[in-house]
Order: sequence, then C-alpha cells, then structure tokens
Amino acid sequence: MDNNFILKVLNNDNNLFTLHSFLLMVKNLEKILFLVLLFLAPMALYSQSEEPDEPVLVSASVVPESDPLMIRITWEPSDSLDVAGYYVYQVIDDITRIIGTVNGRLTLTYEYLYTGVYKPEKYRLAAFTDRLLLSTITDPHTTMLLDFSYEKCDVEVELSWTEYHGWQDGVSEYRILRRSEASSYEEIGRVNGDILQFVDSSVERNIKYFYYVEAVNLQNHTATTNSIEVFTDSYYQPSYLLAEYATVEDEHINLRFAVDTNAEVLEYLIQRRDSANQTFTTIGVVENNGQPVILYTDNNADIYKLVYNYRIVSVDPCRVETGSSNIASNILLKVSNHNTFEQYLTWTPYELWGSGVDEYEIYNTFNYSGFFVGTADTLSLKYYHNIESYVINSHNNEIYIDNKLCYYVEAVQNIGIDGRVSRSRSNISCAYKLPEIWVPTAINAASSDEKNREFKPVLTFFEKDTYELSVFDRWGEEIFNSDNVYKGWNGRLKGKLVPSQQYQYSIKYKDFTGKTHKKIGTFFVIIK
Repeated sequence: MDNNFILKVLNNDNNLFTLHSFLLMVKNLEKILFLVLLFLAPMALYSQSEEPDEPVLVSASVVPESDPLMIRITWEPSDSLDVAGYYVYQVIDDITRIIGTVNGRLTLTYEYLYTGVYKPEKYRLAAFTDRLLLSTITDPHTTMLLDFSYEKCDVEVELSWTEYHGWQDGVSEYRILRRSEASSYEEIGRVNGDILQFVDSSVERNIKYFYYVEAVNLQNHTATTNSIEVFTDSYYQPSYLLAEYATVEDEHINLRFAVDTNAEVLEYLIQRRDSANQTFTTIGVVENNGQPVILYTDNNADIYKLVYNYRIVSVDPCRVETGSSNIASNILLKVSNHNTFEQYLTWTPYELWGSGVDEYEIYNTFNYSGFFVGTADTLSLKYYHNIESYVINSHNNEIYIDNKLCYYVEAVQNIGIDGRVSRSRSNISCAYKLPEIWVPTAINAASSDEKNREFKPVLTFFEKDTYELSVFDRWGEEIFNSDNVYKGWNGRLKGKLVPSQQYQYSIKYKDFTGKTHKKIGTFFVIIK
C-alpha cells in the first residue's frame, strides 16, 4: 500500500469513520486477549501441579528367610519435586487397595509383614504431593512363590516357582541360590527367564538346605522369592546291626544276626569274604518282614581250609545300602601229633564281638562223644593235650580207642552291654595216630597177681576189628588165638598150665590207612 492511497482515504469523510471503528475494535480485542491469558495462566499452573509424575516400581519381593514373612517393595522416585510421599497398594480380588503410606520423595522402600498362607500377590504404587494430589497408579508387580519336591531315592531337590510379572522387558534370567546350615548362600545355577524350574542334584543325604530364587531383568533389577527349607532325609537307617556269631555245625556255618526292627529296610544282604579274597560278595538275600533276628546257613563254605568273614548289610526302599554289621568269622582249627601221647592244637581267632572274647574252650570227640579238655586264653591260640592217662584208663577199662583223635574249639564272648554271651564253634579237626603196641616178654602163669598171669599185648590206635593174636609152642603149633585185644592168654592149654619155656607170638592189625602190620616175637612162661 503506497502513501497516495492512505492520503485518499484520509481525505474521504466516510473512510475516516470506518478506520476509527476498526482501531477501536483492535484495541478491545487486545484487552480481551489479555484477560484470557490472565485467566488461563493460573489454570495451566494449577493443571501442572495437580498430577505429579508417577514413580517407577522396581520390584516386589519376599525377603528370604524372613520370619514372619516380610514383603519388600522398591521403586525409583517421582521426578516431581513437590511429591511428599507414596501410597503402596495391593490388588485384592481385582480391587486396588492402599496397604501403606511412605513419607518422603526419596524414601524408596516399603516393607510389611505378610499374614496368612503366602501366595503370589500384586502390588502397585502412586506418588502424592503436599496438597494430596495423586499421580497415576503404576502397573502391578506380582511376587513369586517358590516350592519344591524331594526325591529320596534320586537324592535330588526339584525347585519350581511362579513367574515374576511387572517389568516391561520381562525377566532375562532366574538365579538359584542355596546354603546349608554351615555355609552362606551361593549361586548354584541360572535358567532363562522363560524357565520356572531347576533340579539340584548336588545335594547330600541328611543335610538341611535353604533355597531362594532371584529374578533379574536387563537393567539388573532383581526380585526374590520366598525361601524354602529342605531336609534331604533318607529312609530311617538301622541304629544297630549285630553279627552275633558264626559257628560251625556239621559241614556248614550257621550265622545269627540281630537287627533294628524300627529301621526302614527293604531287605538284608548276607555277605562273605574269605582269606583268599578280601572283597565282600553277597551270598544271600533276606526279605525284611520285621524280624528282630535273622538266621542264615552257609552251605558252601570250606570249613577245613578257609576263614570267612560274614556281615549283614541293610538295604532301604531306594535299594541303597544303609548300614553294615560287625564282622563274624568262623574259627579254623588244626590238630597235629606232637608226640605219641600229646596232641597240638592251633586255631584262628574269632572276630569280632564288640565286647571281645573271654576265653577259648577245648573239647575232644574221642569215640564220637564231646568231652571238655581245658581252656586257653585269648592270646595264645594254641593248646597241648596229653592223652596218656586217657589211653591207659581206656585200656584198663577195655574201652576201644579210635586212631582218629578229633577236637573242636569254642570261643566264649565276654558279657556284652545287653548281658548276652554268644559262642562260636570251630570246625572239627582230627589227627590220625599210628598204632602203638607193647608186648610182655614173660608171664608167671602161677602168680598171685592176675596181671602177671596173662600174656596180653597192649595195642592202641589200630583199626577196630583188625586185631588177631596167635601163640605157638616151640614146635610151631598154635595153642592160642584171639581177635579180642582185651583178652590175653593165661598160660594154659586145655585147662592145664603149659611147661615153663619159650613161646612164640604173632600179632596182626591194621592202621588207619588200611595197612596191615604184623609183629612176631617170643616170650617166656614161668611157673613158680
């Protein structure tokens, strides 16, 4: 617009009126705009302070091993400087309810005691100002619940937990932490954020362990589960297993064991090892039916050559060996001829009574009967038995003496705590004696002493029913014959005394090998 146009307008009266009206209108609009701005400015300030910035809810955790159970809520502060504190909410039956108030913008933790049976819970948060203006309530975070199962037989603890909810980026991983009564918590494993279980197979039996799980997101924020206590119990083990004795009877070894009837046992193993093999092997299995005593017979033992160690082993329902008894061993006896009338016995020690062996008793079995011979202390493990008086007495009483001399030994237990005294018998060991013979050189058929009137050789340790005695005169004619070793010749022929002169004899008998022995000689008959 140029200056000429303006002058034209000003020179026109009608145009002057129109311009004046326009300027008045602009001036009124300025006043109205000022009033609007004056009114809106407080409204803007009021709107800004009405709703403070919401805080950032970081985690909702259970404090591990808290008793009573404690829940801990953590967050980052609201950016609004006029925030006076925070309201903590719990979502109960889909209704958000205030459960606590925290004062101070920079107070960033809230803890409270959880009552009742614990289950996963949802928590929310909001900031409030001094004028009780409230921020937006945060989205909820959900706590986790940790549970477990324990397999006695596998010796494994299987952990499972509920998913942690609340982080926008989700859970990146879960960390599993464990301690025992004697140690501090240590991390034992990690799983991805989409895995909610873990198997701990590194536990030992009969130890108390504590676990909790920690959820972690990409910002390294963490939330923890409740802690759990796990005792890795096994089946109740026997408080005692006793091998009471191993004793030889006939050609086998009898065993007796006492067991704890309160133990949780599936079966018992009877195990044996011998002096040639030091490894125990199972020779029998006995089912547990609550019996307090277990008897077993080993029919496959070489009782004359080997010493065996026996024990009983308990097996629980997991087929785990849970205990073993003391050792019970057979006694191995050996007998030899020390000299004509003395036998030498040696034996292995009995093992292994807890109270020990009191003494060893020695028995012989002459003529198939057992007779007590004597005792030996627990250190010597040997015995000399003189049988001369026995031989003489047997001959005088016309008792046949076998050429097989047999013995056995019995170990006698010291009295134990329970007052029980057990015994263990050895094998029967025998020594064969070669025949011993004594022949008179003369008799007095007219003597007043009956012993001097009879020609009767003394023979011992020969095979029964193999004896034969013949007497001949000087011309070689047989005048007496007998197969009874206890019957001698009285110096008579057909009831009359024979002449005083030299006579011949022939004695036949067999030894234990079946070999025939023959002894020929002369003797004198004297009549006076």
